[in-house]
Amino acid sequence: MDKKEKNKNNIGLPNKVAWIAAEILFRIYFFFKGVRFDNTNVKQITKQCVFISPHFMDFDPMLLSCLLFPRRTTFIVSYHLYHIKGLDKLIPLAHCICKKQFANDPGATRKILRAYKEGNNIGIFPEGREGPYGKNVNVADGTATLFRKMGLDIFRVYIEGAYKSKPKWALYKRKWHIRVSMEKVADGEAVKAMSEAEVQSLIEKAIAHDGEKDCPNHQYKSK
Repeated sequence: MDKKEKNKNNIGLPNKVAWIAAEILFRIYFFFKGVRFDNTNVKQITKQCVFISPHFMDFDPMLLSCLLFPRRTTFIVSYHLYHIKGLDKLIPLAHCICKKQFANDPGATRKILRAYKEGNNIGIFPEGREGPYGKNVNVADGTATLFRKMGLDIFRVYIEGAYKSKPKWALYKRKWHIRVSMEKVADGEAVKAMSEAEVQSLIEKAIAHDGEKDCPNHQYKSK
């Protein structure tokens, strides 16, 4: 494979200028929507790592990206985002890796490993889909194996209040009440030394959530 072909196959990162401009616009948008970012633990990021988070809404990757600024990250997202107006143009520019829902996707796995070898930080939602009731759904098959193979530090990003801010069953739109924060849950060397079952348990505990308890006074009328 020649150098030109190799570069063509690289996952790469978003264009820095375009990415900074997008980050500024999203920050402004999220501020007026009611999102607040807690950057306290971001300084703990000192090397390549993987970010995991429960999946609440289509905006989750953008919320994570704003929290992690100025670190550019390769996010794994669902193919269905290509059918959302606006995001269909943003995803290719952001160099995201698209994955099929409800099925194993070897092609996506190979791209994730390629991004890892390029030295990119990885952003992944281990459940692979949004839970309809604000609680955990099963972690996608093969996630623990992938994490052991990469052996990266694992950070958990939590989007508190997201479930009640934009649930699929809501009758109307309203201001969000979201706080985005982050904490380190495992060192890369420790992940390498764990069994697959231990890594699976670590991931499940890290992304455990209950959307109802996050915001008990933030109620909606359902459809």
